[in-house]
Amino acid sequence: MLASKKALTLMGLLYIMATVLSGSTLFISVILISLAAAVIKTGFTLNWFRPPSRLTVRSITVLGIICLVTEGIIHRQAGIAAINLLVLGCALKFLEYSSERDSFVHAAALVFLSILPLIFHYQIFIALYLALAGILIVWIYISLTRRSTVGEDLRLMLRLFLPALPLTAVLFLILPRFGSFWVLPGNEKSGITGISTSFSVRNLENLYQSDKLVARVGFRGDMPSPLYFRVMTYSRYRNDEWSQDLLVSQDQNRIAYNPFAKSPKPKPSAPGGIEYDVMLEPTGTVFIPSLKFSGNSNDNAFYNKDDTYTVNKPAGSRELFHFTWYPEYTPETEKLYSRSFLRLIPGDNPRTAELTRRLTGHLAAPREKAEAIYSYFKNGFSYTLKPGRNGYQGRNHIDYFLMDSKSGFCVHYAEAMAIMLRMAGIPSRIVSGYAGGETVPDLNLVIIREYDAHAWTEAYIDGHWVTYDPVLLVSREFSQGQGYVTIRNGNEAPSGIAAFLKKLRDITENLEYSWSRFILNFDMTSQEQLLKNSLPLIFSLVFGGIALYVIFFLATLFGKKKLKRDPEEIRIMKRILQSISGTGITVETRETPEAVAAKLTAMTSGDSGTGMPAAGRKTAPSLNIRNCRDLAAEFAAAAALFRKLRYQRPSEKRKEIIRELRTHAEKIIKICTTS
Repeated sequence: MLASKKALTLMGLLYIMATVLSGSTLFISVILISLAAAVIKTGFTLNWFRPPSRLTVRSITVLGIICLVTEGIIHRQAGIAAINLLVLGCALKFLEYSSERDSFVHAAALVFLSILPLIFHYQIFIALYLALAGILIVWIYISLTRRSTVGEDLRLMLRLFLPALPLTAVLFLILPRFGSFWVLPGNEKSGITGISTSFSVRNLENLYQSDKLVARVGFRGDMPSPLYFRVMTYSRYRNDEWSQDLLVSQDQNRIAYNPFAKSPKPKPSAPGGIEYDVMLEPTGTVFIPSLKFSGNSNDNAFYNKDDTYTVNKPAGSRELFHFTWYPEYTPETEKLYSRSFLRLIPGDNPRTAELTRRLTGHLAAPREKAEAIYSYFKNGFSYTLKPGRNGYQGRNHIDYFLMDSKSGFCVHYAEAMAIMLRMAGIPSRIVSGYAGGETVPDLNLVIIREYDAHAWTEAYIDGHWVTYDPVLLVSREFSQGQGYVTIRNGNEAPSGIAAFLKKLRDITENLEYSWSRFILNFDMTSQEQLLKNSLPLIFSLVFGGIALYVIFFLATLFGKKKLKRDPEEIRIMKRILQSISGTGITVETRETPEAVAAKLTAMTSGDSGTGMPAAGRKTAPSLNIRNCRDLAAEFAAAAALFRKLRYQRPSEKRKEIIRELRTHAEKIIKICTTS
């Protein structure tokens, strides 16, 4: 054992922390083999059983590689396989140290392993993990290079970290921010609230509510109401299924594969406006929730023909987008970019066609027709998340909804109005996005979850797309601008434990938003703004940090207690004694090298017929008589050289004696590790 128990304990703790936070990406075989390695290491460290032989370690390593390759082929993810390889290698390295260099190599590998959680986590708790991991890394290297107490280690780390803190803060503010260079890379009977690229009402029996976080939207001015964050539109209607328009899909494919692509449509711009930030979670899609007619100056957000925003590829981590909403913005004209806005399935829903003729046949203006269709939903309709399947499976399911059940959720209403508009000769499309959300007034913040997903209708009237949301006529709570929050929770405020949990969640959301807004998403734009507006502050931080660092450096340099590394001969002797202890021979701290040499010499005498002297059967269970004699001879020579270096003035050059001592040490280590 060439590393102290303190160093091994710290290395084990760092390994556990890093692997636990990366646990969702680990293969089952890697987890099992790593646990087995931990049990074996703990056992022979505590002298429960003999240390594993080199053959055993090699066998476990080969087994781990075979399992790793097999699962890597099954999962077909090279990045995940590489992570598992690093985890497995760090676990197996605990079982075998053949030289002091191995302990430093293992510590370096653990540094890389400790970075892995940054790929998968970006919440506020990762800051605590990084601070603790940094302390453990420094403590590990201190334990590997010097023999000291825990108190001495803590004092040394304090002297190391204090000068680094102001310098770290300054570097965070002034170093260029380029962002991340890399990231790790069917219809069902029931739908989960959220956004999909296509949908069919016939396949949505009930709507289950998922509370998965989608985005946080922070307004820099007054929060508008009602809130409709649009994500994508559906205009193609075939076989009772709605999907995105082909031209919009083609634009998104071009953006995905062309690094020099521009927005398919000019971004809105006007004087004034309300600024807001969308902090988007890694949802696995390219869509950015935004208010209609919002401007954006960043090149990484693209404005589409249907007034939605997308990115060129799904985000691998949390991202921040800056928008300006122009509530008074009205484009001169909006061209119909596709012929799909009037297409219907001939012969379907005859009762709906007759109802549409009755409502709009006597009207001439498109707006009057749209208003007449919209007003029809005032009569006897209700909102429910569980409309069931009866009547919604046939070709004429819209007839059933409008004339029979009159009950459904947002998609039913949006589809019914879109179909009626097309029957009246008015181009229409369905818009999906998020309505309302949970508000945090203290931060002007809106928290959007998947259960806030909503759908509404847009009609093309007089050269513009006009929004109609029949749910506003059906649900009183929704019409009050609260979205689905009031529908879910009712009008009563939470009390008791529910109120406490809500308050606790609000505090957590505030911390999460502040952390992500000012730390994780401190990009070049934020940095430039800070440098322009706070140049004196930056200079003060820079020079103050440098001055503080110089003061700590001088205090360390000229202090009474200077940090000294052990001389070379002491470090070599420590390695020798640690390797001898690994064989089972007890080496007391108070024993001198001469006493240890005498103990080894005494072990070579005894009953040679058994192959092991009586004195050595308990103290050196892993050594035979021949190895014990070789070990005693080599250690006696090493002890003589050590005594010459420490207590005499040798006539030979010190470097030559150190070289000779190191040669004996390598022979001793080889005897102890190969026996």
